[in-house]
Amino acid sequence: MMRTTAIYELNKITDDPRFEGFALAPSPSVLGRDSLDDDLTPGFAVAEEDPEWTQPKLVECWPTPTAEGRVSEFNDYPCVDMVLPAFSERAVKVLHDLLESNGETLPLATTTTTRFFLFNILTVTDALDQIGSRCEFWCDPPTTASDIEYFSFDAQKVQGLSIFRIREMPMSVFVTNHFVDLVESHQLQGFEFKKVWPIPPDVNWRMQEDDHREERRRLKRHTLVLVLPLRGTSDETSRIHLFENALDARLQVDSLQSNYLGSYEGRDFVADECRLFLSCPNVDCLLTNLQTDIEQLQWADPIRAYRRYGRLYEAEAQEEMTMI
Repeated sequence: MMRTTAIYELNKITDDPRFEGFALAPSPSVLGRDSLDDDLTPGFAVAEEDPEWTQPKLVECWPTPTAEGRVSEFNDYPCVDMVLPAFSERAVKVLHDLLESNGETLPLATTTTTRFFLFNILTVTDALDQIGSRCEFWCDPPTTASDIEYFSFDAQKVQGLSIFRIREMPMSVFVTNHFVDLVESHQLQGFEFKKVWPIPPDVNWRMQEDDHREERRRLKRHTLVLVLPLRGTSDETSRIHLFENALDARLQVDSLQSNYLGSYEGRDFVADECRLFLSCPNVDCLLTNLQTDIEQLQWADPIRAYRRYGRLYEAEAQEEMTMI
């Protein structure tokens, strides 16, 4: 008996700091558009003007652009700029037949040991049943949708699909259960799948239960804020930048089984201070482990370390301050 095809929206994991993604360094278009990013999807404007749009091949003119970011070696689906699909070399080997028949694997220049590839999806389908779906279209005639609350697909047209885009949502990536099965059976990391079809009409596909969501929330349960007083000297900014890189390297984990202390989230400047923000599962443990690193910075004035027993903007979170 043939197994019924199921459709999933494919996304990167965004609520686990161990699965950071890439950002594409500014790169000129090879198709005469505004940038290389614009070459990789039609965007809503193009899709509205041309309902029969197709994605051009890029392999012959691909410039191997630089992709920046603190991507872990074990991350098999980091994406680029949050939405452009990108795979590790491991994932490309596992998914080779599905990727090869539906698009192009294009190399990226990264600082990682693992090789990563951006995937240019060439398969575009009209398999969405617009009448059976609940779509909010923002143009007439209806081509692209601002939202799809409920998906209905033509069961015949989805046969044989594996990774593809639909004309109504040109930025989204969809896969079938065959793709999902390969990812899960080979224990590839970094993928998030949201089943969109078939599901009951009264089920919100975006709100389906995720077995790992609460576990991932605990990774950002607490916050550490380091406040560096500024004197306006010429080397302060460069020293802060070096310290940021050191924090990144210090907190990097080799695998999902490694002891995870926390993640550096960024900085801001307020008046005569620089604030560095870190998320973590246990702020006491994180500060204990970073104590020596902070002292070795040998900052001119004492650094204030705020331990927040909650998320950064959690109003009820208790907070304690320590001078270092």
